[in-house]
Amino acid sequence: MGGDERDFFVSYTAVDRPWAEWIAWVLEEAGFSVLVQAWDFPPGVNWVAGMDEGVSRSRRTVAVLSANYTRSVYGRAEWRAAWAEDPAGADRRLLAFRVADCERSGLLGQVVSADLFGCSERTARTTVVGAARSAITGTRVKPAVAPLFPPDLRTVPERALFPGGLPDVWNVPARLAAFLGRSDQLALVADSLRADGVVTVVALAGMGGVGKTSLALEYAHQHAGDFDVVWWVDAEQADTVPAQIGELGEALGLPAGAEAAGTLAELRRRGLRWLLVFDNAEDIAAVAPFRPVDRRGRVVVTSRMSGWGGLGAVVEVPTLARSESVTLLSGRVADMDPDTADRIAELLGDLVLAVEQAAAFCEQTAIPPAEFAAMLAERLEDTVELGQVTERAGVTVATLWELSVSRLAVADPAAVELLELLSFCGPQPIPLDLFAGRAKLVGEGALFQVLDDQVSWARTVGALVHFGLAGRDTHTVSVHRLVQATTRRRTSPQRKSVVVATLLRLYRADLPVEIQRSPRGWPRWRDLLPHVLTLVERVSKPARTPDGSDEKTCAKAADLTWLCDRIATYLQEHGRSGEALPMFERALAIAETIYGPGHPVTADCLSNLASVLADLGRVDDVLPMFERALVIAEATYGPHHPEVAARLSSVALALRDLGRVAEVLSMFERALTITEASYGPDHSKTLTIRRNINAVRREIDR
Repeated sequence: MGGDERDFFVSYTAVDRPWAEWIAWVLEEAGFSVLVQAWDFPPGVNWVAGMDEGVSRSRRTVAVLSANYTRSVYGRAEWRAAWAEDPAGADRRLLAFRVADCERSGLLGQVVSADLFGCSERTARTTVVGAARSAITGTRVKPAVAPLFPPDLRTVPERALFPGGLPDVWNVPARLAAFLGRSDQLALVADSLRADGVVTVVALAGMGGVGKTSLALEYAHQHAGDFDVVWWVDAEQADTVPAQIGELGEALGLPAGAEAAGTLAELRRRGLRWLLVFDNAEDIAAVAPFRPVDRRGRVVVTSRMSGWGGLGAVVEVPTLARSESVTLLSGRVADMDPDTADRIAELLGDLVLAVEQAAAFCEQTAIPPAEFAAMLAERLEDTVELGQVTERAGVTVATLWELSVSRLAVADPAAVELLELLSFCGPQPIPLDLFAGRAKLVGEGALFQVLDDQVSWARTVGALVHFGLAGRDTHTVSVHRLVQATTRRRTSPQRKSVVVATLLRLYRADLPVEIQRSPRGWPRWRDLLPHVLTLVERVSKPARTPDGSDEKTCAKAADLTWLCDRIATYLQEHGRSGEALPMFERALAIAETIYGPGHPVTADCLSNLASVLADLGRVDDVLPMFERALVIAEATYGPHHPEVAARLSSVALALRDLGRVAEVLSMFERALTITEASYGPDHSKTLTIRRNINAVRREIDR
């Protein structure tokens, strides 16, 4: 232990060590010097002597009070030593912080303490630092803001509520039977609306179904005792808000039909502490007139819309933590094992409404959880309507965003077209530059009109964010997997075909063609691969396209073939040949269907498939494919074309792998004749074939 005098010595018992360390950390973070046993008495030190020195060489002692501390012999000795030096408390040599509800008898009961339990960390931190500074400076504990003006005692005075009771003026719906988690968000709301603060409006913002309403309900019930009036307003339809405030006026004793302004004036006149909750508000202008002006009122808003920062504080409500989703499912469904619950939660994106629907459906139908998880994985769009949540009768994930999309279609039709495109991508963030500047590739709809204009494009993306249907960071936009699923669900088959064709064009225009031994293009493939895979998995194999088919159908098939082949090439280049194989097989199947078995594109697909089969050691399957590709090349280009030489070399290498060395030489020699005539004797392709011929001759000579 150092010999310098410290500002504070923290006295505690072993059970309360976490509190002691937290207090010490907060004090040192605020610039004070602290001595605490956990940090300052290493192994080998006589801790009793160290504690004695700590008390004597510290200006003040902090007692961490709990029931265990009050019974501790050593704790009693430490706080009594500080008390003895300043029995009247004039120098505040002893600071007492209660970390649990405990009795303080005797001399310790005469010391004014501060409670750190039952409040948020931010409040506790403020309490500790404020008490420390006040003790050292000797100043009064005067609040930073003026106290509230007392109520008019001639009317209705404030009264203490019986614990667990509700205000006389109260219309809040019942709290949820099982409210889960959200402690951080509840603390943020409570801290923001604390009586000594300046924030009087808090907006709970987040996508639909994330649990904003349940959070507001829980806050209202937990803090019912802080208010004389708590009034719940269904604010989804802005024109109904004044009438609901008028009902509050009647509850206060005003005549029927009282205007909103009169109701607010009555609340102020009577000095009542009041809370208004505007649930599911979409119009800021409908809430703004009710922003409190008397510092005794508070407003909580829930909204899936953005833009509330100008009215007050905003608390973002995220999806459930995975552990919370698993707890909810496992707690509701008796035979739900944690792994299956985790899988269901992942497929539902931890959206609380969807997780509750899933639990309800499993309960109501007794479907095996593993079977339900498989159904979600295969048919997510069809399962979003299953299950009914008791507290949200008539509302399912399938219907949740219908109103928002309908309003968006009127406000910004281009944003709806963009949402449709995003909904056929993966749930991962999507690069915005995939779309920007590519108006010619998206058809002639509303999106075509905005893509080449920076301001209009920013407004369109912003509309999705504002309506709570997407999130955005600097370079990407993201859509929750269930918003995607419900959007696909409401998209007509004809429109789906257009959306898929558009994305195929965009991906083909964006993604680098060169992949093999071309690392420069890999980052873009890495970013878009999840989205490209998601799309091609949703596209069924095209039917045979007869001669004279429309140009759009042929182009869509060509784009799909190209993407499957390039995806497989990227996977193969990154050592994922097992994953590449089915994608190469799909590219070949589409090419044979669309172009026919003798088309050059089919030959390319045959060669690429053969190469990955060789990687996988399936040498017997390789040669027939290379031979087919050679036949197609000869029929298409003639016997002396460089493409024929390339195919001959592939056949030769396949024969070599099969040990048929005697047949290899003639293939390579024919390829050399064609290549030398096409490129010259010193070209790299010519030299490569010569090296292969020399290697084969050495093998034959052995």
